[in-house]
Amino acid sequence: VYMSILDEMNNDEPSITKISKLIEKDGAISTRILSIVNSAYLSLPQRVFKIDQAVTLLGLRNIRTILMSIHLFQKFEMSCAPTFSTSLLWDHSIRTSRLAGTLAKSLSPTTSPDDAMLGGILHDIGKLALAFIFSDEYSEVIRIVDNTAIRLWQAEKTIIGYTHAEAGAYLMGRWGLPPDIVDSIGRHHQ
Repeated sequence: VYMSILDEMNNDEPSITKISKLIEKDGAISTRILSIVNSAYLSLPQRVFKIDQAVTLLGLRNIRTILMSIHLFQKFEMSCAPTFSTSLLWDHSIRTSRLAGTLAKSLSPTTSPDDAMLGGILHDIGKLALAFIFSDEYSEVIRIVDNTAIRLWQAEKTIIGYTHAEAGAYLMGRWGLPPDIVDSIGRHHQ
């Protein structure tokens, strides 16, 4: 379903109707999109229950970002360190995305709320990559953080050699995200 949606989005004139129907075929994608559209970020007067409305309200750029995030989380979810919770990371990423979008709307006339949301949803993507690639080591990172006063990024640097911010920025840079977003991912703990 993911690739079919992206194919339609990459058409010269993508159809919101077709994209909505494709999204409706996947319960996980539908649920996550509806949870985002009904969040405080959009401040809608009533809840949205239809995917076509959600797609229209969020816009294709945000839908692409959400789809990419969902795809990454689903891809890595089963192979991550056993002590690593992708559902907690997803919830945190959505909250951060909402807050970043709201702050960009309110405080920064030069920052696109869509870009801020994208940076927010992907800011910790390096955690997912590290927990997937270095499963045993990341379990040790989590154990250290849970049992000491050491911060996560410090434990990552000590055990793995680089932080989730560095790994996330590298990965998103390789995927061709805009430099401002890559930079925000790489420096979000500074």
